Amino acid sequence: MIQILTVGGYNEVGKNMTAVRYGDETVIFDMGLHLEKFIEYKGDEEAYKLSSEELMEIGAVPEDSVLQNDNVIAIVPTHAHLDHVGAIPFLAKKYDAPIIATPYTAEIIESLMLNYGKKMKNRIIRMKAGSKYLLSENLVLEFVNMTHSTLNTVTAALHTPEGTVVYANDFKLDNAPSMGKKPDYAAIERIRSEGVKCLIMDSTYSRLKERTPSESVAKKMLQDVLLETDTKGKAVIVTTFSSHIARLKTIVECGRKMGREVVFLGRSLARYVEAARNIGMAKFSEGIEIARFGKQIGRKLKKISRQKDKYLLVVTGHQGEPEATLAKMANGTYEFDFESGDIVVFSCKIIPNTLNRINREKLEEQLERHKVRIFRDVHVSGHGAREDQRELMRLFSPEHIVPSHGNIDMRTGLAELAKEEGYESERIHLSSDGEGIIID
Repeated sequence: MIQILTVGGYNEVGKNMTAVRYGDETVIFDMGLHLEKFIEYKGDEEAYKLSSEELMEIGAVPEDSVLQNDNVIAIVPTHAHLDHVGAIPFLAKKYDAPIIATPYTAEIIESLMLNYGKKMKNRIIRMKAGSKYLLSENLVLEFVNMTHSTLNTVTAALHTPEGTVVYANDFKLDNAPSMGKKPDYAAIERIRSEGVKCLIMDSTYSRLKERTPSESVAKKMLQDVLLETDTKGKAVIVTTFSSHIARLKTIVECGRKMGREVVFLGRSLARYVEAARNIGMAKFSEGIEIARFGKQIGRKLKKISRQKDKYLLVVTGHQGEPEATLAKMANGTYEFDFESGDIVVFSCKIIPNTLNRINREKLEEQLERHKVRIFRDVHVSGHGAREDQRELMRLFSPEHIVPSHGNIDMRTGLAELAKEEGYESERIHLSSDGEGIIID
């Protein structure tokens, strides 16, 4: 009998954690933070000092008591975003199990452990997309290459004697990625032909009736803004997701075509770029200076401010986070003289929660007081929309579907899509945090 335990990420977007139980063995997929609640607690500089129990109490990490008597044999994070790996430093030590992750994801986990001053009890096994790992006599783990907005993302397939459970958080079907390979359709077809018992899939954009554009579209958008706008004599500042290495590569390429020196400013940028360098996937960043900490950033900005048209600045703070580099530039914490006509590019969307909306509104108001030109939403998403979700259902053809990675409206939207695709209600499983589903 296969059981799906929906530990976290089924009431909201964030703190993703799902477990699959077969017989007396359990495999955990993802172990993420609820970023808003984590940061709201006096900022992440203070929140990381809390115990796992205290973090559960404030809703920052999954409440995993449903697994307290389970024999967990593996923890499998599918990619490097904090809503999927950020709780590992706090929860993984509770389980006598290895962490199996792609090389980039493993680098980020090790960086987080170091950043939070935690010691890693669990062994980390690095496994590339396209590989399999024998977990036990009954369970085999397979990594299928998938496209998303960070490196080395995989869809995980857990092969059991009763069929395969596929875990597809997060994904998009990008057939022209600007970095890395397109989804491994041959592996998906083989897995489908062998029989997929259950597909656990991202429901975030189930209400968005479109197909998510390729990252190559975002590349062209950035080129249009950075290379076709008159930037002579002006500061050019770009902010985006620090984990989006393909996007950073495009920004660097544009900066070099503009004849500007590219500088990265911010702690999370340093973490994600250095991790990519460690696995040989950030050659574009060779020669780029990265300032990680506040005093170092302040000194660099003071110098840049004297000749700002010689630089392209890539900074943290795309959601308006008060402690990030861009907010501190805008509010005067850092010595940087904005002038009328300076350019700020937001290569991102606002992640839809109240805190982000408030922070971004405040940041943009501050920038507008400096008469800065703002370019918003120079971006495409890393999540598949409704038509991507439809295609993934058809590609895997599972017997059962579990909508995940979303609030009730998002998950209901995916359930409605599954009904459109001919699935009967008893094969579509809407669950909440801390519940279990029996797949027969």
